[in-house]
Amino acid sequence: DNRICDCCQTGAASTPSGMLVAYRDRSDKEIRDISFVRQSSGQWSTPETVFDDNWLIAGCPVNGPAVTSQGKDIAVAWFTGVDEGKVQVALSGNGGISFEKPIQLNQNPAVGRVDTIFDDEGKLFITWIETKGERTFIYLNTISKGGILGSRTELLETSSSRKSGFPVLTKVNKQLLIAWTDITEQQETQVKTALINRLNSE
Repeated sequence: DNRICDCCQTGAASTPSGMLVAYRDRSDKEIRDISFVRQSSGQWSTPETVFDDNWLIAGCPVNGPAVTSQGKDIAVAWFTGVDEGKVQVALSGNGGISFEKPIQLNQNPAVGRVDTIFDDEGKLFITWIETKGERTFIYLNTISKGGILGSRTELLETSSSRKSGFPVLTKVNKQLLIAWTDITEQQETQVKTALINRLNSE
């Protein structure tokens, strides 16, 4: 792809046929939606759009997609500034050949900064940042096999400032761990981690 959104991070995941890479594209008219390319027989496909949000923005939002895979199951999560800001996730069950219509996760205006991961049982976990009145939180939701959306969980309070960065999910001994940047009252930053099922413990 010869013209992309320069400052948004990319996402990549492996599929049975090769890698799939998702990124924020950039059209000649400054439409900046999420596109992807995938490997098949050692060749890269022509770029395709995951979904046509038609987000028109003249500058880079620094808010790229997250991609995860488990066999042929692929999930791409992303932020779009359309309709006051949305976080969406699109699923593929055929290794990224095609994607289903995206599922919107936020209820209030979203900041974005997504991450996503499958657990060992094939359940998809997605985190993102969303505002709620004057406050900002990291949220979590799940999608079970069959596309069943779980209940939103308000994990942690954070800041909408770019200093708060991108929360990240990973697996540790069959448990999920989240890492995030906390901003102190003195506006200093600290990286913190917690196991998802122990966030309410000390």
